[in-house]
Amino acid sequence: MKKISVIFTGGTIGSLKKGDSIQPDGEAAFLLLEMYKKRSGANCDFDISQPLSVLSENMTDENMALICRCIRGKLEGGADGVIVTHGTDTLQYTACAASYVLGLDCAPVVFVSSNYTLTDGRANGLDNFASAVNFIEQKGGRGVFISYRNRDEQATNIHRAARVLPYMPYDDRLFSLNGVYGDIYWGQFVKNYDYKERADGQKPADIGELAEGGKVLMLNCAPGLYYPDEIPEGVRAVILDAYHSGTADTVSDNIRRFARNAKQKGIPFYISCSWDGVEYQSVSEFGNLGFKVMPAASPIAMYMKIKMGLDPYISLGGDIK
Repeated sequence: MKKISVIFTGGTIGSLKKGDSIQPDGEAAFLLLEMYKKRSGANCDFDISQPLSVLSENMTDENMALICRCIRGKLEGGADGVIVTHGTDTLQYTACAASYVLGLDCAPVVFVSSNYTLTDGRANGLDNFASAVNFIEQKGGRGVFISYRNRDEQATNIHRAARVLPYMPYDDRLFSLNGVYGDIYWGQFVKNYDYKERADGQKPADIGELAEGGKVLMLNCAPGLYYPDEIPEGVRAVILDAYHSGTADTVSDNIRRFARNAKQKGIPFYISCSWDGVEYQSVSEFGNLGFKVMPAASPIAMYMKIKMGLDPYISLGGDIK
């Protein structure tokens, strides 16, 4: 077995049910390794660490920075690969942050999670972990990934971390923009040869930028959406997620006042989830209002890039095709 480091951070995969609630429990880490050993028959000689143990909905900028420092330390220590166990709620955000800190040219780092606690028969956590080990041992790729098996599917998807999309409401399935990096079938990694990505176009991010957590105001389009009268001090940028057709309100007094406020304060106002070629009249007004259309990428990736002080239009970590 290759030298694999496993970093436990909590989340459902690191929790047990106690009474009526699910809570982080250090014993869950040992349970995962015992379950893997029983299934695979492997010696399980992993390098283990647990820098924190939190439910992922409570993840902070400082927590993400701590995880990234821990990953970097394991890679600099000679690990052939790193597996990070993490809760599902903010899995995409931390994995994306790690992708921007490490770039595409590092030993494989694979984030794994579980949709239910490991003692629940519906849980995919063991499959996700085992597939991460398979991927690292088979030298499936370099950079940062997420291993995740959707319910009712046999294969475990290997996602490029900066391509994953937000979950749909009430749905624990995970998808990537423009397809997955590959799949694990019965322990064997199969690359998706239709997958394309650019080489890193900028230097990896500074962990200090992540720890500081630049303030980003992120909004979702909705009819009659309220925009604050004043943009709070210290906001680095505004991101508005467009409707599914790539459009957004450009005529109401509300949005036009808010856009003027951003322009007067010199705060960039980005539109995500839109793209070149949208023909609706509202989109033709984006430039007049000072809106900047972001690349056709995951809104999570664009949020993390702005938060970490990166240029959203330059590729890093596999986020832009």
